[in-house]
Amino acid sequence: MKDESKTKKKLIRELSSLRQRVSRLDKIEAECKLGQKTLKLTNRILKIANENTKKIRLLQELTIEIKSFTGCDAVGIRLLNDKGNIPYEAYTGFSKSFYETESPLSIGSDKCMCVNVIKQETDPTLPFYTEGGSFYINGTSHFLATISAEEKGETRNMCNKVGYESVSLIPIRLKGMIYGLIHVADKLENKTPLAIVTTLEEISQHVAAAIIKVSAEERIRKSLQEKETLLREIHHRVKNNLQIIHSLLDLQSDQLENHEASKAIQNSQSRIKLMALIHEQLYQSDELSKINFAGYIKSLIADLLRSFGADPGLIKLNVHPENVYLSIDQAIPCGLIINELVSNSIKHAFPEGRGRKIDIGLIAIKDSLTLRIEDNGIGFPKDKDPKFAKSLGLRLVYLLTQQLEGSIMLHRSGGTAFEITFPKQL
Repeated sequence: MKDESKTKKKLIRELSSLRQRVSRLDKIEAECKLGQKTLKLTNRILKIANENTKKIRLLQELTIEIKSFTGCDAVGIRLLNDKGNIPYEAYTGFSKSFYETESPLSIGSDKCMCVNVIKQETDPTLPFYTEGGSFYINGTSHFLATISAEEKGETRNMCNKVGYESVSLIPIRLKGMIYGLIHVADKLENKTPLAIVTTLEEISQHVAAAIIKVSAEERIRKSLQEKETLLREIHHRVKNNLQIIHSLLDLQSDQLENHEASKAIQNSQSRIKLMALIHEQLYQSDELSKINFAGYIKSLIADLLRSFGADPGLIKLNVHPENVYLSIDQAIPCGLIINELVSNSIKHAFPEGRGRKIDIGLIAIKDSLTLRIEDNGIGFPKDKDPKFAKSLGLRLVYLLTQQLEGSIMLHRSGGTAFEITFPKQL
């Protein structure tokens, strides 16, 4: 009998030891599974942060991922704004009425656990607060039954009123700064154990980093949009002011009896109109800092031919490649150069009855651009140097070439050809 008793006690001890081992293994397995889920969630958060450029979309995807991780009914993300309000910026699972009731909370005037967590007014010695500053409870009805009516009145208890038994509030914190909180809730008890809450505390740092990143990108985009709007308005106003100057010169020209003075004003009007055209195209363009040269020159030439009453077939455009872009600092000098040289060709290169052709080309070679304006007219007089011409137009061409930091070459065979080579800016 004694041997049987000893054997029985030994078996009981071995069985107890085995159960403890199994329990430890189960705990290790549960920790491993939680670790794997945590790693997966962390990777998902980083991926979501890299893929999303809008905060609302980022937060909505984060709530879905956290809901899947916890297995709870509802997840919301509150963010603290400059006014001290803590609205739900994104949520999933909560009813619309709950959202509308709870979203307007403010840390300055409302009393609830959400406010306590965000204001860091938590006490880790109490059983429902963690060392990390989170609030969690897994049986709200049971808990509220153990406290006085006065204590119940210190918070809103809205989660319990709508049937949530498991509730956790995890601060979204990075480097000591609180940005908001993650609200997790479920109608069953024991759905937000301490292990889940502490894991979410670790995850919240990645959530905070993602929010900071996307918020900064949104501020930069907003700032750029505001600057683009302002720049468009500037181009629009410059164009309008140039048109007003054009109209004032038109009125002044009508008052003049001197033909030469009137002609000089008309030439100035042509140059002003050209600059207004650039600002108009920039105002209408998606690109505010550069202009498509081919499109710009086509509009310029069309206006120029109309002003001379010339045949639209007179000028051949030859822009290679078609998608050459110029900055406004280069587009205006190039436009003025074309305006002066083409005007000269129309006025002087073609005696009556002679076949007329003007070719305008732009060639991009490595880091430079070459603008060529060529006609098949009578040619530039061989005994004259265009550098020292008395013509305001030619003097302007050389001044503008200097402004482009370029060089100019004149070819006189078979007509007249000016080549202006200057460095690319774009």
